Amino acid sequence: MIRSLTARAEDVFTPGRILYASADSDAPPITLSTARTTHGGWLIRLEGVADRTAAERWRGTELWAEHDEQTALGGDAPFAGDLVGLSMHLLDGTVIGTVSNYFDLPQGPVLEVERADDSVLFPLRSEFVARIDTDRGIIVVDPPTGLFD
Repeated sequence: MIRSLTARAEDVFTPGRILYASADSDAPPITLSTARTTHGGWLIRLEGVADRTAAERWRGTELWAEHDEQTALGGDAPFAGDLVGLSMHLLDGTVIGTVSNYFDLPQGPVLEVERADDSVLFPLRSEFVARIDTDRGIIVVDPPTGLFD
């Protein structure tokens, strides 16, 4: 079973889609042959992966579609990877830090924000995010009281 990091997984997990392994893998690109939803994720079959033993090679590997293909699916929400490196600001313009990582946790997506002396995990929830401007390289937030204290 795999989990999707896109809100439009049904558009990504289509037969014939070419997927690429995460950068730290030496796996070649692979084609998706079938996909279906299951409780908590997706069950997929990859071309050339004939059985469970062959599938074990892929355990723990992140699979990605081409960025241009994802953009062509529509919508204006940025991709998780587009958030890393953005500067996080409060509504009043105070700089909090820089987004250094993205985690898709069971309770929801979380950004790791590097500050001068530490890092803070920020829940990526619509009620806390005022604006994401990837062109300007900033995320403007209205965090819960005490989160950055």
